[in-house]
Amino acid sequence: MEKNHTIVSIDGRDYPVTSVESVEHIQEIAQVVDKRVRAIRRGAVLNPMTAIVFTALNLADDLSKRREEVFEETTDLRETANGRKHEVRYVR
Repeated sequence: MEKNHTIVSIDGRDYPVTSVESVEHIQEIAQVVDKRVRAIRRGAVLNPMTAIVFTALNLADDLSKRREEVFEETTDLRETANGRKHEVRYVR
C-alpha cells in the first residue's frame, strides 16, 4: 500500500504523519483532535502534552462507549432476528 505523508497542526504545533489513509482523512482527523485539545485547554491552564493526553483519554472513552452502544444494538438486533425466526417456524 502506498503511504501518504502530510503535516498536521494540533494546538499550534506541527506533526509529520505517515499513513496509508488519504491526506484528506488524516487532516480531517487532526482537525477533530485539534478542536478537542483547544477545548480542554480553554477550561484549564495545562501544558500542551497534558492537554493532548487528556484529549486522548477523552477520545478513547468516547470510542469505548460507542463500541458498547454498537454491541448492545447488535445484540438487540440479533435477539429480534432470532425471535422472528422462531415466529416464522411456528407459523408454518
